[in-house]
Formats: sequence, structure tokens, C-alpha cells
Amino acid sequence: MNDKVVAIAEWTGANAAPEFDAPVDLAKSEPFNLGELQVEPRLRQLTYADGTSETLEPRIMEVLVALSRVRGAVVSRADLSAACWRGTVVGEDALQRVIQRLRKVAARSGSFEIETITKVGYRLSSPEAEMGAARGGVPSLALLPFDDRSGEGGDDSFARGLVDDIIDALSEGVNVRVLAGSATARLRASPPTDLVATGLAMGVRYFLGGNLRRVSGRLLLSAHLIEAASEAIVWTQKFERPVGELAALETELVSELAAWLGATIFKLEMDRALRKPSNLTAWECTVRSLAAIREYGLEPLTRSIAEAQRAVDIAPDYGLARAYLALTVSGAYLSVSLHDPVQERDIRNHIERAFVLDPDNAAVLSAISSASAYIGRPADGLPRALKAIRLRRGHGLAHYAAGVNALLLSMESDALLHLENFLTVEPESHLHYITHVWRGICHTRRGHFDAGRACFNESLTLFPTNFIAKLMLAAVDGHDGRTEAATRHLAEAFELEPTAGLPLYHARLDRFLAGSDLHQPLVDAVTEAWSELR
Repeated sequence: MNDKVVAIAEWTGANAAPEFDAPVDLAKSEPFNLGELQVEPRLRQLTYADGTSETLEPRIMEVLVALSRVRGAVVSRADLSAACWRGTVVGEDALQRVIQRLRKVAARSGSFEIETITKVGYRLSSPEAEMGAARGGVPSLALLPFDDRSGEGGDDSFARGLVDDIIDALSEGVNVRVLAGSATARLRASPPTDLVATGLAMGVRYFLGGNLRRVSGRLLLSAHLIEAASEAIVWTQKFERPVGELAALETELVSELAAWLGATIFKLEMDRALRKPSNLTAWECTVRSLAAIREYGLEPLTRSIAEAQRAVDIAPDYGLARAYLALTVSGAYLSVSLHDPVQERDIRNHIERAFVLDPDNAAVLSAISSASAYIGRPADGLPRALKAIRLRRGHGLAHYAAGVNALLLSMESDALLHLENFLTVEPESHLHYITHVWRGICHTRRGHFDAGRACFNESLTLFPTNFIAKLMLAAVDGHDGRTEAATRHLAEAFELEPTAGLPLYHARLDRFLAGSDLHQPLVDAVTEAWSELR
């Protein structure tokens, strides 16, 4: 595959010259908007903001569709000829007449412009397109029909229903934008032979395919994720269930597949964003921000904040960028800062700015809810986390945020359920090591020290240099009279974080244990271990 095709597939607003592998087919072109102008290619109809409409000639609509497919990119005259005149030689006058007609539409709608790029071609641009390109967003995915390899008619029907259920389940998350079932139906009616061209035409980065078959009384489902630009299989997973229990377990099967797929796509996009050297979108910067906290400490937190700030600089009115800035700054405050009302006020400003910009976005709500918890305002955070779950119950960070806020409101049982849901919904998340610490704090607040220890040790298994887990082990061991173990854990925490000291340890315990009867005894245990250490 040539580099030109790859460039189109990964287009982020750069002026790459697109390549049209198939002519524009108005009958198969989906409706779209250019600002407030509604475009319905199949009807050749335009509807303006004032409600009036007009019908375009077929060739003029084809050129509009061709330019809109890659809005912001330059389309050569040769490519327009191939896409809209089917390769027939077209004179300059004929092309100019079409462009002039479209410029009249642009002037009337005020939604877009068509620029002439001297000796190259044409480009459709709009404020909305430029803003969208700067912001970026989650990748798109289309489902291919799942093959029935059992040879039984009932399984073919089950396979079709399974695809629809997977679309519904993926729509509950925020890591991928899944195309509606109507797109899959078209793929079923006419299976694609060229995924690169199909991906370009549909505007998707990934396809999900699979098959199912029966073996010894069990139904085996094999799913695979395909990158459209390379046609490479980038993930595969097998699932199986007893045939006799399939009806009862179908929802569980679909949820498990959707959870693994959502987590896998986010990891792929995280790696993609980290490899990208320049021209980052705001969304890619938020992804890089989360990637930075795959490690724990001041340096990773500083990188995380810098990426979130970069996202805000790129798109100041992008709610998710503001939300991630609130999340990262508050995470650093929770971890490495003493009590500071000025910092807390600044973080609240970031939180409320994000909420005003996008109050019904589950990803925004989850991030600012977590930030509220981190600055000790769980009563503000929990309602927003619960709203995020109602909006997108497949979004793991919403469950995480609900868990942390519930914990700080002394609702430990609810907190544990939410945190377990996060681990289920995000089975591959790099935030598991943090989640296990919060689970351990839940158990510790209730006096279940053995369960707490198990969670802290599980966190250390995933991330051995997690000094917060070592601090909590020092607290519970000290409380239980295991002075030697407590002193050892605290010494290890201090070695990992030599700029810390007793005031910061106390500040952390104050935040983690607020409202718990065990707050002061555990603070005293760490104080004693510190005296032994010094």
C-alpha cells in the first residue's frame, strides 16, 4: 500500500492530496452537514438554516460530496474528474461552472468556502471543519458481518443479532464511535473486497469482523479488529459459551467483547498519539495526557499536565481538554501537594469551565467528577459521575469516579461496587494499579486490613514503585503492631520519593481517610513508623 493512501486514512487536517478509488455514487452517499447547511446527496437536496431548500444538478452534487469527503484537504482536478466525471476528460470551463455554482451555495449558506489552489486543485474549508480538525476525536469503527461457520441456519440469525448487540454495547462507551447498524447492513449485502477503499469511503479507522461455530456443545466466537489503512489484524480474541446457556449468557458475552474491544482501541490510539511527532489534535493530547500516568510520580504527573494544557491551547473551548486539565492538575495536587486553598480554587475553575462547555458529555463528567474527589469535594463529584454512568454505562472512568467519590463520602460498599465495575468495563486499562489502591483504602476505612493489604500488594504487583501503596501498607501494618514491616514500607516509600516527608504523608492520609473512625489511628501509626525511620 502506498504512503499516499496511509496519509488519507490518518488525515488530521493536513493538506494531503486525497486519492479517490471509486467514483462518487450519490445513491450510496450518506447525508451530512456543512455548518447549518444540510446536504442529502441521494435526493440532490440542500436545506438552508432558514428552512428553504433547493435541488442541485447531479454533477454539482457529486463535486460537493467529493470535496466534503476530505474537507480541509486539497483535491486535484484529475481526482475530481475521476470521481465525478468517471475519468472522462473534462474541460476547464465545465469544471469552473460547477465550482462557481457551488460558490453561490457557499455564499448563501455562509457555512463553507471553496478555495482554488493554483495549479493544484480545490479545497472545501469551513470554520466548523477547522475547529473539528483541531479538536480531533475518537476513531470510528464499522462492524463487518460475522460469519456462521456452524452450517446451521439458527446460528446465522444469531450472528446477525450479535452484530447489532455489539453495536449497542460499544455505543455505551466513549473510546470509539461505532457506525450504526444500517452501515453494517450495507456491508452484509455487499461484502467489501478492498477494506482500504471502504474505510476511506466510510470514514472509519477500524473494522471489527468475526465468526462463530459450534464445537462439542459449545459456541465459539472469534473476533478480530482490522486497521482499515493497512488491512492488518491488530487484535484478536476468542470467546466461548455453552450452547445450552447461550440465551441467558448472550448479554454477558457481548459486554465482555465490547469491554475488551474498547480498551484495546484506546491502547492502540494511545500508542498512535505517542508516536505522532507533530500536528497533534487536542483529543490526541488528552490521550497522551492519560498515557503519561501509566507511571506514578511527580515527573509523569508533570508530563500529564503539560499534555492537557497543550490540548487546551489547541482548542480553548473544547470541554474534554478543560476536563482533562482539571483531572491532571487535581491528580498532582492529591499526590504531591500540601493543603492549598488557592490551588483548590484554580482547579474548581477548570472543573466548572469544562462543565459549562460540555455538560452532557460522559467523558467530561467523569474527568471533572474525579477532579472534584481529588480536591475533597465528593458531594460535587458523585452526582456528575452517576450522570456519566447513566449516559454511557460502558465508560470505565465514570465508574472509577463514582467509586472514589462514594468512598470519600463514607459509602464504602457502593465505592467497591463502582471500582469493581471499572475493572470489568476496562479490563486492559493502565489505571488498574491506581484503582487497586482505592479499593485497598475502601477496605482499610472499614477496618478490613487484610483485604486492604491484598489490594495494596496487587497494585504493587502491577506497578512496584507505587509509593502511595507503600504508604498505606505502612499505615495498616503500623496500626496492627507490625512495627518492623511498617518502618520498612515507609522507608521504601521515602526512597522512591525523597522529597516527601511526614507533613505530606499526613496530608495524603487526611484526604484518603476523611470521615473514617480510623483516620487518626492510622495517621498515628505512620507518625510512629516515621520516628522509627528517623
